[in-house]
Amino acid sequence: MVSRTLRVSIVAVSSPLWALLNAYVGPLGFQLFNLPILCDLSSYLPLIVASGLARIPGTAISVSLVGSLILLLLRPGAFHIFGFVASSILFEVLAFTVRYRFTGRFLNITVACIATIASAYLAGVLIGIVFMGRSLEWALGYWGPLHASGGILALVVGLPTLKILEKALRIET
Repeated sequence: MVSRTLRVSIVAVSSPLWALLNAYVGPLGFQLFNLPILCDLSSYLPLIVASGLARIPGTAISVSLVGSLILLLLRPGAFHIFGFVASSILFEVLAFTVRYRFTGRFLNITVACIATIASAYLAGVLIGIVFMGRSLEWALGYWGPLHASGGILALVVGLPTLKILEKALRIET
């Protein structure tokens, strides 16, 4: 069982983490590789950890929405971030199917993978069409898959981190 205080603390820590990672690590991926993969790591790592620890509806949406507002204070023109906010709704819906338990059973890990990769793909498509003004074909065939690969990177880092934090905080899996 996760206490209410811990749940509030998780959201309170994850939201600024989401903003800071998106303000500094995400742009680094473009500077080094000209790819959006670190943007997805920056967005979905905090969502995986926060949702997996808090285990209540609305965590992912809260983290992404509050994190976006903080990010806009740090980088006023970064409106593309709302593509990630929109995709956090899909993440939230899919995570709910396993009650936000991303570790333990094979089914839970599979749903965590589907939720993260599908959400990252959706974010890429939305950002490609709405914020970059590209064609639907380009967004579906190029930008979406690049974001999905960033979602895979977020899983590689996020799931082990979540497992370690569950043990440290003595949260049952």
